[in-house]
Amino acid sequence: FLPVDGISRKLFLRKLCRNADSLNLLESRSWVIREGDRIRVHPVIRDTVQDEMPLGWNTYSEFLHLLRAVMQEPVENLDEHDQLSLCQLARGMWKSLGNSNVPLELWDCLYTIAGYCKTSCQYQTSLLLYELLCRVEKEVDDRGVLIELHLEIGRLHQRLADYSGAAEHYQKALEMTQEDDDQRGSCYNSLAVIYRKNAEYDKAMEYFELALRCYKADDLIATAKNDLGVVYMNLGSREMNPEKSRATYQKAKEYYEDSLKLREKLGASVR
Repeated sequence: FLPVDGISRKLFLRKLCRNADSLNLLESRSWVIREGDRIRVHPVIRDTVQDEMPLGWNTYSEFLHLLRAVMQEPVENLDEHDQLSLCQLARGMWKSLGNSNVPLELWDCLYTIAGYCKTSCQYQTSLLLYELLCRVEKEVDDRGVLIELHLEIGRLHQRLADYSGAAEHYQKALEMTQEDDDQRGSCYNSLAVIYRKNAEYDKAMEYFELALRCYKADDLIATAKNDLGVVYMNLGSREMNPEKSRATYQKAKEYYEDSLKLREKLGASVR
């Protein structure tokens, strides 16, 4: 019950309560207070329950089962208060779970909440949830989902400027891929970005070229060629020999031009 504190009345009725009479009964007994379009648990009840009976994983687990329908909605369909409520719920779940593992039947639900948190810029909370899911990854059959999980964790580490953490998860994702996996190119590209950020330009070039070989879609090829142009620009700026520097800049120009041609082609096809 407590995890719903602060969500919109519309969401409460449509997805959790489904019965206006039940909500009216709660309001008549002052268990909940209607605050504009929001549902608030009475502060005395909330504080008393939290002090006397801290929320455990079972409580969150029951609530997650109720939230399954909510998880089908895109995050942009929820207002910012509901998004924040989900993020607060996620942090509470992480604290209550402790060293225990996530029940497998709730894996997809937690995965979606972690995505909500990321979309809402709650990066640390999202990272905590994704790492909880890694505890039981051996029990998950869908290799593609696990690859995407490690890519998501890597992206969050990268956003938080933890490049070693990002590289670790990108590498794990890469090791799970097979030769014909579409995600293989994404893994190479993500690792290349980390190498570039760490000024390891030779490694960055190697991995961008590996990504380029994997990509089949023109938009991805255009991005990889643009990234290679950036690497050659970085190398050119570090080159002390003027002749070599000019040659390196010329190589960057060629990749930029190739990328631009592809993007123009894509733009024309869209029009």
